Order: sequence, then C-alpha cells, then structure tokens
Amino acid sequence: MARIAVIIPVLSNFKGLTETLQSIRTRHDWTPIIIPQWRQKLALSAAWNEGLAQAKEKNFDYAWVINDDILASKYTLDNLVSFLETCDPQIVMITGCNVAGAFDNPYDILSWNDDEHIASAEGNFAEHPDFSCFLVRPNFCELVGPFDENFFPCWHEDNDMHRRINLLGYKAGSTSAAPYYHFASVTFNQDTNPDKHKGFENSKSYYEAKWGGYIDHEAWVTPYGNAKMSVKDWYVR
Repeated sequence: MARIAVIIPVLSNFKGLTETLQSIRTRHDWTPIIIPQWRQKLALSAAWNEGLAQAKEKNFDYAWVINDDILASKYTLDNLVSFLETCDPQIVMITGCNVAGAFDNPYDILSWNDDEHIASAEGNFAEHPDFSCFLVRPNFCELVGPFDENFFPCWHEDNDMHRRINLLGYKAGSTSAAPYYHFASVTFNQDTNPDKHKGFENSKSYYEAKWGGYIDHEAWVTPYGNAKMSVKDWYVR
C-alpha cells in the first residue's frame, strides 16, 4: 500500500473541494494537502510547487495533484498508481482521462462501473497529459525542475512543463484506465473581475518570450534562447 499526498490548490471553489474529496476512493493511504490560494494569492504553478515540496518533505510515495472541480471514479487513483508502478521509467507523469462528455449527469461517474474496459491499470497511453489530474513520483521536480511560477495567475504552465519534460527525454501522458469528470473553469467563471482575460494573454506572451514562439511553433530549446540555461531553469522575477 502506497502513501499518497493528494494536493489540491483552492482559490474560491470550496463546494467543489468538498465534492472532490468525497469522490476519492482508493486502497492506498492518502492525505490531503490543501494549498490555500485564497489566502496566499499564489500562481497556480507556485501552489503546485508548494504542494509537491510538502509531499517530498513528508516522504510520500506519490503526489496526486488535482483541481478542486473534478470527480474521481472508483478506478482513478488506484489505476494511476498501478500505472506508475509498472510503466517505462521514462514516463515521469501520468494523468487521468477526462470523460465529462460521456455523462449528462456529472455525478454518474461516482457509481460508474466499466470493469471490463478500465479496471486494468494498463489502459491506453496517449502523450497528451491533462494537468487537472496528474500523478508523479517524489523526485519529479528533481528530474524536470519545478513549475515556472511566472505564469500568473495560471495558463500555459502546463504547456511549459510538458515541453520541458519532452526536451529532457522524458514522457508525460494520460491513460484511459483512470477516468474522471472535470467540470472545468469553475474558478474562472466565478471571477467577476473584468480584466480576468488579461491573465491568459499575459501568460501566452510569456510562453512565446520564453520559447521563441507559441505552442508547436517554438524556436528555442533552452529558455529565452539562452544557451547557458538548463531546460529546467526560468528567470525569477
């Protein structure tokens, strides 16, 4: 039985947090690590880094980083753990598979039974990770570096990390054996700030400045085109 840190940053969706926690079912020993974004005003990437640092300090076997607006199926966490326990060591991140489109009622996933197809941890692996539900080993940040905290308040920190993982010769992806329901953009939709869209544009511009182009059109293989920098590095502002 593994010890798992369940890391959930929370900005305002407290109802969603409760339902997310209630949906977790596993044979493993798990402990929630709630990152209080509502108080700390952290970028999402910084909240992830804080949670991962706590998980490593407390010697958890795995860290499961999830949004506060997901519902897990009975297969989700156990199959993610089983996948990492047996997969190619070059795979440093495995994520769940969002099956929101399969349900009219989100809560149906809580009682969903599909043992024939997804009870096995093997499932299908696609190199398209979903960062609203990802599992990593404790040495993740040592291998690929922490998440870049310049993406504020969020957006594109996941694209940045996926690019870095690939550039370092590792892999990240999703498995169909770990389905979950993602409500999506709950915190963003609750935000009444008329300037909230500027955050996306700022993060997009920063990604382009860091890699010399937008997603799939990057010109550089080191941050900011600086050959003296490691792929793991980013300028601390």
